[in-house]
Amino acid sequence: MLFSRMAESISEFDTHAEIFIIDFENGAMARNLQQQQSIRLLPFTDGQPIQVPKHAVLVMQSILPYSMRPELLIPPQTRILFWTLHPDNLVPVLLPVSGLRNLQYKYYWFYRALGSIFYRSTQKKLKDFVELCLEKKALYFMDETNLNKTNKYLGLNIHDVDFLPVPAADAAKFKTQRSTDMPAQLSFCWIGRLCDWKAYILMYTIRCLSEVAASLKTPVVYYVIGNGDFYDAVKRSGVGHPFFRLELMGALSPKEVDEFLMKRVDVVTAMGTSALEGARSGIPVILLDFSYYPVKVNYKFRWLYNAVNFDLAHEIGPSDLEKNNRSLEEMVREVIEDYPRLSERTRSYFIDHHAIETVRQQFIMAAQGTQLRFSDIDPRLLRKSILRRIYDRIRYNKAD
Repeated sequence: MLFSRMAESISEFDTHAEIFIIDFENGAMARNLQQQQSIRLLPFTDGQPIQVPKHAVLVMQSILPYSMRPELLIPPQTRILFWTLHPDNLVPVLLPVSGLRNLQYKYYWFYRALGSIFYRSTQKKLKDFVELCLEKKALYFMDETNLNKTNKYLGLNIHDVDFLPVPAADAAKFKTQRSTDMPAQLSFCWIGRLCDWKAYILMYTIRCLSEVAASLKTPVVYYVIGNGDFYDAVKRSGVGHPFFRLELMGALSPKEVDEFLMKRVDVVTAMGTSALEGARSGIPVILLDFSYYPVKVNYKFRWLYNAVNFDLAHEIGPSDLEKNNRSLEEMVREVIEDYPRLSERTRSYFIDHHAIETVRQQFIMAAQGTQLRFSDIDPRLLRKSILRRIYDRIRYNKAD
């Protein structure tokens, strides 16, 4: 969706721009942009070589060079722009086995030990690759979280970078401001997949919000939009009492989400790009962080507009905890007492940092400014190890 929106926005902004997308004929980008006559699809087929257009700037989500699909025929002089949109984009997979892969993220000491023994050479080459990309103005991070994890896992110490935050769709219709009268019921909403590293903070938030509702004697309904392996666990986490109700809505289409938020939601709780879905409509957003373990106590909640360096979620650490803090209760009081101010600050933050028009200009400048050519990449980094070939075979067979 992000690349589709950016391609469409650029084509509307500059009608003379030549824009190509490389995707499967029934891929998400191809389907989203099929009505855009000014954007050309270059159909991708497994096992079939495809030529990257000469003189084009090749834009890719940041990727381990040896993970590039071999079907891509990239001219040596092609300039490349990498955009890091996930903390693990530039982190090598040390355990290419389903069920074991997350061990490297849960136990950093294990990753460092394994990497220092078996992947020292690869990690050194990747470190040099990242430094080269930054020197050539070819690598951008969506937020500080992505930068920090790349630093940590590759042993880098990079801090002075320009961020390229993720955009959301155009600002939606502004949600009607709440009156100053006490509402009969406050409605909160989670948007996102129900997987382990997201579900733990969601279940913690459910518990905390239930306690706040009882303490303030304010009726609260918490809607959960999304599906995943932790659906049943989230469902069981509801703490029912007269002031709190949990409702699981399942997965909804983007259009259905927009309509639901506008009509029925006062506050969004989310992470990543899901947080922007509420912000674009001026709905106050409580930004949540992720955890690979159950969250038990002392997590400090915060508003999206207080994010630092475009952070849309990071792994919960000691700095996110404060003993006996009452952050969520204070935020709920703000919702009750000063909703218009929260709404306006959220909307302004979105427009200033994540509106498609804002990010588009930064993106165009980044694409024009990259100096990295395909021939600059160490050829050794384009070759896959035996373990990587096994991992890719397992992954693509599973996808089929």
